[in-house]
Amino acid sequence: MTDSPAAAFRTAVRTNVDPERRTEAVRELIETGATDALATVVRTDGLGGRFRRQALDGIGRCGDERALDAIATDRSLDPVLRNRAEELR
Repeated sequence: MTDSPAAAFRTAVRTNVDPERRTEAVRELIETGATDALATVVRTDGLGGRFRRQALDGIGRCGDERALDAIATDRSLDPVLRNRAEELR
């Protein structure tokens, strides 16, 4: 576990991070309700789809409809992510 949401975010998006550590960092962001950071994870190119989906599902669990709306309408994102955000709203 990291010391803060900021540290968890850095771990989640940093290159060369073990997948288990990245999963745990995203889980910490979800537990702390850091939906802005989670939305950034969803938008981060280069991260595996599973981490982006985990972050997106976390936004849904936190109930941040504003973030879900923004992702659902962001045409720069993969349609799969946009559609999932639409489902979670």
